[in-house]
Amino acid sequence: MLRKLVTVLLFASLMAGNVTASAAYAPGHPHGSRSQSHPRGTDRSSAARRTFMQQSGYPDGRPGYVVDHVTPLCAGGADDPSNMQWQDVSSAKEKDKSERELCRNLRR
Repeated sequence: MLRKLVTVLLFASLMAGNVTASAAYAPGHPHGSRSQSHPRGTDRSSAARRTFMQQSGYPDGRPGYVVDHVTPLCAGGADDPSNMQWQDVSSAKEKDKSERELCRNLRR
């Protein structure tokens, strides 16, 4: 609940122009066993993702869910297990849409 509140407040601050992002947005979620390098220079750590999965009790993944960054990387969120959560696929698609728009606005 607290994570969702923080995310909503951060999103509102970003939209109001009160916060700027230092990291570039990279769409999608990291999959596979190696770090993925995305355009705009954001590297995602597969080790951090694996650590999160192990800590959450689903080391082999969770059917119907994806690993999501609570605070988007483009908004300065860490690529760290402390900033990751399981999110159902449908909700993740909706959140990804709003984050893509947010991150486009931050790059302007």
